[in-house]
Amino acid sequence: MLRPIATKDLGEREMIPQAIFAQPVSFFEGRHAIHFVEAHDDLDSYLGAALALNDSLPFALRHYRGHPENTTTLYLAKEISDIEEISRLVAAIAKELSIPRDRIEWQRSDNPEL
Repeated sequence: MLRPIATKDLGEREMIPQAIFAQPVSFFEGRHAIHFVEAHDDLDSYLGAALALNDSLPFALRHYRGHPENTTTLYLAKEISDIEEISRLVAAIAKELSIPRDRIEWQRSDNPEL
């Protein structure tokens, strides 16, 4: 189950990109009523949303200005570093978001060194 959370609920965690979905922000807004807000960080401005999986795993969906159109990136806390765990979490989140496997353009297990 997914639940929207306030961006501030992500706290001071450093968020790391762990997967890229071949879906635009509008897909999540329309199909799942996820509200994206304009924000910025040290990298650039982006549209972003903060959510929690099963009320325990906070994560972010973001689309940075300049990233390929029709993509949204999944971010998890930096503390989550085990590749197998990341893959399980990406799969669970993708399932909740109705994202088929062929719409996951990239995930950490594709290139763990990044």
